[in-house]
Amino acid sequence: MPLVSTYDIVDMVVEEASEQFGSRWSISKDKRKNLKTDCALIDRLVSEFDCESAEADVNDETMKLTVSIICPDMVLEYGRTHPFFTLIQHAESFSFSAVEDSLKVDFVFAGLWEHKD
Repeated sequence: MPLVSTYDIVDMVVEEASEQFGSRWSISKDKRKNLKTDCALIDRLVSEFDCESAEADVNDETMKLTVSIICPDMVLEYGRTHPFFTLIQHAESFSFSAVEDSLKVDFVFAGLWEHKD
């Protein structure tokens, strides 16, 4: 398990983005709870596949959160019971790309911020 959890990284990035978006946008307690669960799943992947710790970024225009991990490789066993499959059901999208000799996996989460009336 990394010294800093994925949720710690994501929470810091989300807080910075929330300040930037202003007081008219907020994240509900339910969405924050779901995000915490998703980050725990990412931590499991980081541990299982010996990945580098997660990175997070929020797109200022789309308000989508991307969480990325870089792994030497990823072999998904046990069919659809693997935590990866739970995670991709929660994400709006995911993608794989090559980074040097490693595999980068991006998980994109949308709809976190809600407009306050």
